[in-house]
Amino acid sequence: MSGGHATAAGEGRHDEGQATQGPRARAYGANGRPASLTSPWRELAAHAGGVGKLATALGVTRLTIYRWAHGERTPSALEQTAIDTWARRRGLVAPYAA
Repeated sequence: MSGGHATAAGEGRHDEGQATQGPRARAYGANGRPASLTSPWRELAAHAGGVGKLATALGVTRLTIYRWAHGERTPSALEQTAIDTWARRRGLVAPYAA
């Protein structure tokens, strides 16, 4: 029996530890940890001093930032208002800005 496994949705790991295709494969590296941020989230995190500080400033977790950045979920209206306000105060363009 092989050491890898797959879920019903086809997401899982190969025996070599490589993530398979799918939304989680793009957002998470082979070690299961979040991959790098996409732009403009990378710029927001840089201005905040890191992903953790950006998450704290917006009142969410680091994982939520990664999920937004990789399109796994979108911010609620209240969260988007916080993102817009934080970015605007720093002269930045917020993701999803209307």
